[in-house]
Amino acid sequence: GYRTDSKAAQLVLACPFYDNLTDHTGITNRTNSAITLTNTNTTNSGGQSRFYGQSAYFNGSSRIQTSLDADVLKGSWTVECWFYWLSANYSSSASQSLIGHWGTGNGTYGWNLTTGGSANKTLVFNFRKNGDAGGTVYTLDGPDIVHDRWYHVAVTGTYDSNNDGFYRLFLDGKLQEQMNFADMVHATAANGIYIGDRGDGNGYWNGYIQDMRVYSNQSDRTGAANKY
Repeated sequence: GYRTDSKAAQLVLACPFYDNLTDHTGITNRTNSAITLTNTNTTNSGGQSRFYGQSAYFNGSSRIQTSLDADVLKGSWTVECWFYWLSANYSSSASQSLIGHWGTGNGTYGWNLTTGGSANKTLVFNFRKNGDAGGTVYTLDGPDIVHDRWYHVAVTGTYDSNNDGFYRLFLDGKLQEQMNFADMVHATAANGIYIGDRGDGNGYWNGYIQDMRVYSNQSDRTGAANKY
């Protein structure tokens, strides 16, 4: 069954991806409503699994759209998951997105956890500041990642009434980069958050994802469940 989570009360999205492709509601102390997931060609698979014997398989043209608004990254928050990147369909000219809402056109840019860098092998968290859909892209850079192994990634953020923001990217429990930033992540409330692509039909993920979680009012990386 699903492992317990001491921070479950702060969960706004919880996708273990072990017996179905739905937001999991049977979590101890879970207080938030279940999120609707709209699946396009993503499947449960036993081909690779970090836990449970199954995970979600994204084939390079599949994705899951959630009803969770992308403006959830306000105040204190954490986004985390396990992922396994396949070499099939890799191209140095194309990024592959784990989660976010990022697109082309006014109002669609928000945030995105994705591969990037000059060869699209670097794990990065891209974001724009609140209210600036077409402005500067800010990036937290991780290391280059390799195919065919499991990683754990977490991104955390805090923002308070004094316009103080602090954002961090972790890979396998190690801090990769942090940034002080005097604003919130840009809010793109329309059309929800996407798992497995950017939200505009580009940046499809090719590989497996396990235990995708988003926490609101929780940015203590050391307290998040299922840490590396």
